[in-house]
Amino acid sequence: VNWNGNYSCSCSSGFNKIDNEKITRCYPNNELYGKDGNLLIGVDNTIQQYEPNKNLLKVAAKLGRRINRMAINARLGLVYWTDIYQQQIYRAALSANRTEIGIPQALNTSHKIENPDAIAVDWYTNNIYVTDKDKGAIYVAREDGKYIRTIVNASLRRPTSIAVNPVLGQIYWVDEVNKRIESANLNGSDIKVIVNQDIIAPKDLAIDYPMNNRIFWTDREKNVIETMRPDGSDRKVVAKRVNGPNKLDVTFQNLIWTSDANSKIWYMNKFGHGVNVTYNMSYGAVPSDIKMFHLQRYTEGIPDWVTNCPHLTLTTPGTSRG
Repeated sequence: VNWNGNYSCSCSSGFNKIDNEKITRCYPNNELYGKDGNLLIGVDNTIQQYEPNKNLLKVAAKLGRRINRMAINARLGLVYWTDIYQQQIYRAALSANRTEIGIPQALNTSHKIENPDAIAVDWYTNNIYVTDKDKGAIYVAREDGKYIRTIVNASLRRPTSIAVNPVLGQIYWVDEVNKRIESANLNGSDIKVIVNQDIIAPKDLAIDYPMNNRIFWTDREKNVIETMRPDGSDRKVVAKRVNGPNKLDVTFQNLIWTSDANSKIWYMNKFGHGVNVTYNMSYGAVPSDIKMFHLQRYTEGIPDWVTNCPHLTLTTPGTSRG
């Protein structure tokens, strides 16, 4: 907060302010998930869970044949994943304390999506967004896989990552072949290229909702992690000389990513302070995906109109329709 000739620091509701020397930081006041939350790690046919505040790693579930990408629905307590060998989308319930995963349920989407890859959740409507990297298309469906429809397929070559921002009514994706990052409304309209310069091998992206919805992404060949505003402006490099960064997520304080060069998971302060460090754990093979779970990552309330549409609800900025 700026005052006449001075300023003060404060935190949003649900966060505690912690002053450390000259730095003020805001941490969630939910003790169950610690400061940053619990990290879900896809490795081969398992989802492993790491609790940083306890330095505890456990296998939450053994699922399918090869877990590819994951997404979390915090409202419904569900984890979704795509299986690269079975070419299928699954979901399962997270336990009340988010430490165990229930029985997998296959979604009936194979008649439409041949090779599902990246997946993301709209926590307003509970819709899921899925890419098919072989067909070059993006699909949307209800949380149970019903009412599936194609929303993007024009000039799309190989979408390898997707993120949803229901607050702004936008989806964002990486096109690995065309070497660009694009956006559209949640119904697939108004497609825009927001990054297509000085980008070589974009791999993954993540949205920092509490931090003004900034977007972070990895570039495996440039060995950097960059950030920008949702419209592509204010582009900055936050991590240099990162060895083959691939999968990425962002927490309240840190960036977390996997490296193609080794099987380690790295993290650093998301503002670019400090040095890159690794989590002290061993999980076997190279992780296929990482997702940090914490309820307070999703800080916006759910609009009243969301429950009024009985079928597939798609939105555009400033409007809604069922």
